[in-house]
Amino acid sequence: MSRGHTNIAEQYQLDKLLPLSQKITQINTTLDAPNDFPEIGFNAYRTMLSFFDQKGDFKQELTRLNGEHVQFNVTRKMDVPVAEVGGENGYRITPVASNEEVIFGRMKELGVFDCDVTYSETRSKSSNTCESS
Repeated sequence: MSRGHTNIAEQYQLDKLLPLSQKITQINTTLDAPNDFPEIGFNAYRTMLSFFDQKGDFKQELTRLNGEHVQFNVTRKMDVPVAEVGGENGYRITPVASNEEVIFGRMKELGVFDCDVTYSETRSKSSNTCESS
């Protein structure tokens, strides 16, 4: 866990918390949790806009509606990493909100790119570092 309480994570088996919560919901409602259900839905830990990622300290560049690029420092640490409760981070493309980093991440998840580079690495290289499948 982020605060160093590994004994608590082991004692309460937090790595099984998300699957257990999903199963309890299924038992209580006789339905799977809806994909967009907070905390336990399939899309609960999918990033739609990279600005909201909890990566710790990082620099973020956003483009204003007038096309101006603005860069600033962000400090945002994750309280409980998703893997600690048995989940996985992912990407979800939405028509209005998703930026290039999210679209790139989702395309990698779907196997569109045959490489192991990050979005920031593709932005910093002058040549194509990733081939489409």
